[in-house]
Parts: sequence; C-alpha cells; structure tokens
Amino acid sequence: MAGGSQLDLVIKNGTIVTASDIFEAEIGVEDGKVASISKSLSGQAKEVIDAKGKLIFPGIIDAHTHLEMLWMGTVNPDDFEWGSIAGACGGVTTLIDFAIQKKGKTILEEVEARRQNADPKVCIDYSLHAGVTDLTEATLAEIPKVIQYGCPSFKMFMTYRKEGVMIDDEMLFSALLAMKKHGGLLGVHAENDSIISYFTETLLKEGKKTVAHFSLSRPSFAEEEAVKRAIILAENAGASLYFFHLSTKEGLAAITQARDRGLDILAETCPQYLLLTDDVYLREDGRNFVCAPPIRTKEDSEALWQGLARGDVALVATDHSVSTTRQKKLGDTFDKVRVGVPGIETLLPMLYSEGVRKGRISLNRLIEILCSNPAKVFGLYPKKGTIAIGSDADITIFDPEKKVTITTKRLHSRNDYNIYEGWKVKGYPETTILRGDIIYRNERFCGKKGQGRFIAREPYKKL
Repeated sequence: MAGGSQLDLVIKNGTIVTASDIFEAEIGVEDGKVASISKSLSGQAKEVIDAKGKLIFPGIIDAHTHLEMLWMGTVNPDDFEWGSIAGACGGVTTLIDFAIQKKGKTILEEVEARRQNADPKVCIDYSLHAGVTDLTEATLAEIPKVIQYGCPSFKMFMTYRKEGVMIDDEMLFSALLAMKKHGGLLGVHAENDSIISYFTETLLKEGKKTVAHFSLSRPSFAEEEAVKRAIILAENAGASLYFFHLSTKEGLAAITQARDRGLDILAETCPQYLLLTDDVYLREDGRNFVCAPPIRTKEDSEALWQGLARGDVALVATDHSVSTTRQKKLGDTFDKVRVGVPGIETLLPMLYSEGVRKGRISLNRLIEILCSNPAKVFGLYPKKGTIAIGSDADITIFDPEKKVTITTKRLHSRNDYNIYEGWKVKGYPETTILRGDIIYRNERFCGKKGQGRFIAREPYKKL
C-alpha cells in the first residue's frame, strides 16, 4: 500500500492461479493496478471482496474476435459494445479484433477507422491485428509504422480469393521478411483456396448443395498443405509465424515437426475445434455451425487437446463472429451460408469444464493458454495476462463448483443462438474486474459503454 493510502479494492480468502503457481493470498488494488499481494493485507479498503472457495484468475484474453464485421454482404450483430459485454460476462477483460485493409487503403487508415468505431463503445480493453490484403511497396514501408503505433501482429489470408482478400506466396514471403526486420508477427488463415474452389464447384455440380456437404468442400488437406507451405516460407525467411484457428491433426503434426526443428511456429485453436465434431453439419440447425475452417472429426479434436497439453498449440481464442439465424439462412447453398460462430462468453467455462475437470489440461495450463501466452505472444505481458504487482488489475473470480446449463437466454451476445445450447458445465465466472473496476458480478453486467481502452502493444518477442 503506497504511502499508507487506502486501497481501492481488496480481494481476500481466494486461491490465486497463474500459469506457474497456485496459492492463497490477498490482492490489493490501487489506481487500476495490482498494488500488493500478501497473506494478509493490513489497513482499510474502499471495497472488499470475499472470494472464499473461489479461484482468482488473471483476466481472460480472447486474442481473435470479429466484432461489427461486414462479411458476405451483412454485418454481424455483435458490435464493439455487445461483443465486449458478452466477453466481460464470461471473464474476458481484453480482446484483440481486426482492422482489415481494403484495396486502396493504408493499414493505419483502417486501424484508425476501427478505433473511431470501437473507442466510444467497447466495454473491456482491446487491441487490433492488422489485416493485410493489398501488399504494395507502400504497404511494406508502412509496416514499421504500424508496429510502432502499437499493432505488431498482422494477418494474411491464404484463401478467400473471390472475396478479394487472398494473398499469394510472393506477398506472404515479402511480409515475413518485413516482420523479421521490424519486430512484427505474421499470422495466417491457412487453407488452400484452389482446393476449396475445386471441391466446392464439384459438389455443387453434383447437386450436393446442403450444409451436410459443407465440410467436404474444405477438406483437411487444404489446411495441411497451406500450413506446410507457410512453414517453408517462414523457415526460409528466418521469420516467426502464427497460425490462426488451427483445426486439423495433420496441420498440427506439421507444426509440431517444425517446432521440433527449432522453428518459432505458433498456433492457436478455437473451442469449436476442441469440443464439437463435424456431425453438427447433419443437424437441422447445421447452418449455425458453419465456420472456416470447418469443424472437424473426433480424431482432430483429440489431437488438438493433446497439442494443447504438450505446448505445440500455444493458446485458445474464439474467432467470435456471430450471425443471427436469419443471416445464416440467407444463402441457398452451403457456400453461401455466412461463416462464423459465437464463443467469447463461453470460452472460459467451456475450457475449464471440458478441459481441466476432465483431466485434459491442468489448471495452470488453462491460465497459460487463456491469459499469459496470449499476453506474451501479442505484446501485452506483464501489463496483462498475469496477477503480479504492477500489472493491470484485470481479474476474474471463478466459482469452480457452480453448475450452469448454457442457453442462449442466459448469454449476452446479440445473436439468437449459441453452439453449446444445453451443455452443462461445472465452473463459471462470478466476478470480472477491469483495471480495478467491477464490470460483472452476480450474473449481471455492471460496467459502462466506452469503459474499455485501446492498448498499444509491444513488438513481438519469442515465447
């Protein structure tokens, strides 16, 4: 307690969990920061939370969201306000969204445009990945400025040619060289566009047009080939590489082999690839599960869990991109169904209940993949991602015994369905604290619109 002043908040009687430790202590918060961690804090506080029987986590970081995004002709209903409210109610205190470059626009123009949209609305802290779709000499020259601005992570699409965002191998290799030179991290959506086009056109010609055929149009080897190609380019550029939403056991095997050779290759996966299997596309509501890459087989999900446990998958993020059931029904063939699924609010409880409780990952590993690794990979650590003196007081108080049935009605997203409807979980967030302010408590959002801040991040450093 600095100078004997009164603390703003004390959290007592809880069990603190970080990526490396589990211990009982009291946390003192002052001016939005963790000011003290002690067995027993003396003095007074403006507010005291008794966390007896609860786990105290660092605030969860969802490093892959798409809020308020125009895609396939419509904008998803979760804007920066409602998407961040949903996150707060799930224990998420920081999200990283995207500023995707439009043809003829600079990256910084897109970043500023997204900030103007987000800053007045967002309820938790956030940052932006820079999506590069038009790699010109001017764009390459802009990369160090974008990194200096505080957006050191970039994304390129190895598919979506028809949508106008796909890059070729020359662009990818040039970008990797620029990342190495300036301290950026390039991430890719790794799927072979030509293979997807071939299977899509073939299936449609054969009259196989329903969502039941969707996963067949994006086969596993389309991801495997793109992953291997990107790794070869990164190795020869001497650059680090990040894979968004890894979905296949074959892609993971290629990444594991590359990491075993000493390459700095990082991967994220998403809850839908860990928890669901491709038989969801046979359901009457199968459209609601359409995402890219598609949900895969049980063997793929089991391999991804194992990759998470051993460290070859660095983190889990949601790729939260919601559509209403009406938006999902706008297309009359599987290739016209709007891609994307929700997930930001259910990220923590699903991973705890299905991962920790079922022995697939340890409690410390849960915090590593949801807090410290996202913070370290994306230049937020130790400001975010841990509970340590001087860190932001982003804290999630979690009740490990609370039983909840996941239903759309209890969630806070603006979409009218969720992909885990009826799932029963044990363990649920009780309180979410953003920089010392309570923004969710007792199943109620109590934060404010615009309370979140844009966080400028540090250049990339290897894990």
